[in-house]
Formats: sequence, C-alpha cells, structure tokens
Amino acid sequence: MSVIRFFLPGQCLFLILPAFFLLACASTQLIEETPTELLNGNGQQDEQDDVASSEQPDDKVSPQPQGSAQAYPQDIVGAVSELYGEQARNQFSNSYRQAVDTNPSLRYNIVYFDYDRAVVSPTGRQLLKEHAVYLQSNPEVRISIEGHTDERGSADYNIALGERRAKSVRTLLLAYGVTANNLSTISYGEERPALRGHTEQAYSKNRRVEIIYY
Repeated sequence: MSVIRFFLPGQCLFLILPAFFLLACASTQLIEETPTELLNGNGQQDEQDDVASSEQPDDKVSPQPQGSAQAYPQDIVGAVSELYGEQARNQFSNSYRQAVDTNPSLRYNIVYFDYDRAVVSPTGRQLLKEHAVYLQSNPEVRISIEGHTDERGSADYNIALGERRAKSVRTLLLAYGVTANNLSTISYGEERPALRGHTEQAYSKNRRVEIIYY
C-alpha cells in the first residue's frame, strides 16, 4: 500500500533554506580562495616574475622633450648631488655636465627600489629612457651602473641584490637602444650607504642604482 506524504508550505520552506545557506557558503569560500592560487606560499608574487616583467620596455612610456626638466618624485628617482652635496657636484665629469646642459632632467641619475626588490618603477623607466636618448646621440659617452642596497641582510646577499638591480637598469637601457659597449655594471651592496642610520628614511635612500657618467 503506497503512502503519499504531503508537506505543508511552511515545511517546504524549512527544507529549502538550509540547502540555500550551504550553497551560499560554498560560493563565498570559492571567491575568497581563488586569488591565493596566484600567489606563492608566502602570500607574495614571485620575485623572479616581477623582475622579469620590470626588465621589459614599456611602450606606454613617452619621452619628454629634451631640455625640459621634470620634477620626479624623490622617493622614486633622485640626484647624486642631492645626496652627497656640493662635493659630489664638483666631481661630476665633463661628459655629465654636458648631458645635463642638453637635458636638465638628466641631473636625476638615481633610481630607487622597494625593499628586497629589483623592479624598476614606471617613473624610473621614464628617467632611463631620457638617459638612453642622450646616450644614443652621444655614443662616445660611457656610464657605470652602480647597484646599492640598505644594510639589512647578509653582505653576500646584498651584493647579489645590488647586482640584480644594476642588471635590471642595464637591460632596460639596452632595450631603449643604448649600445652594450657604453655600459658597465657593478654592485657595492651595502658598502656605500647614501645615508647612514637605521631608519626607513635611510633605508629608502640606500636601495638604489646610480648612473655615473665618465
């Protein structure tokens, strides 16, 4: 004998609500977990991928007219004379003085980096492109690309980090048309701090690459 069971409307609602609640929780969990699949175990993007992408030329970077100085943000690019004062200004080579006379923006010859990174910012790329334009027009000029770090980390690690930063700058200059023979790279690691001290202000000025004309 078959038994036909009827549910009242209130009973049907009681059965449907828990199923809807479980489905909503499952959807929320998927949305929260998806972004972490793009990150490594430390919750950060892979540094090698960041460095590789920073070494590619950016087609969106447009050169400024030569002779018109830009006001670059001091936390992204800077000038050696601003760090070392008049003594450094007096030691500039004649080739560098001529470069700055041609394009005043070239007085900015420092690119700063984030902590433990060798990624050149878009503003840093713009600056490098201005130097590249001048170097292409003056193939007799040579530059040294000098990588530096702050004091945190071992000496060996910081030498390697300074080298990665210098190579990132070199790769971009080559991509912007500078001849390899015009460039040399060296890393000083933490050996030559621009500012001494154990503060974030000092650290931020020491994480840098200097472009030295000679």
